Amino acid sequence: MHSRNKKGALAELIVSTELMNMGYDVFQNFCRTGIADIVVLNPATMKTACVDVKSEEAKYVRKDGSLSTNLSTVVRYENSVWYIGYTHQCNEILYPEGFFESLH
Repeated sequence: MHSRNKKGALAELIVSTELMNMGYDVFQNFCRTGIADIVVLNPATMKTACVDVKSEEAKYVRKDGSLSTNLSTVVRYENSVWYIGYTHQCNEILYPEGFFESLH
């Protein structure tokens, strides 16, 4: 079992890798403090986005049997930071509405 810090670091790496595979440049914050975990740069437009990655271990099952996530309330844009969610169980990245448009 990974510690909470290791799971968060893993989520940041997975999100960073996904964004790099999409053609973005990604710069990581190597400090434990700061408003963002990573900075994303679109090299074509030179637009940037500060990103904080939030993760959870697994989705939970509702009474009706459907799966849900606590991250749906976390994924947002606030105070110049984009909050991106990652669920370890499903290997699923949740991007806030408007994130990619802000980089174009």
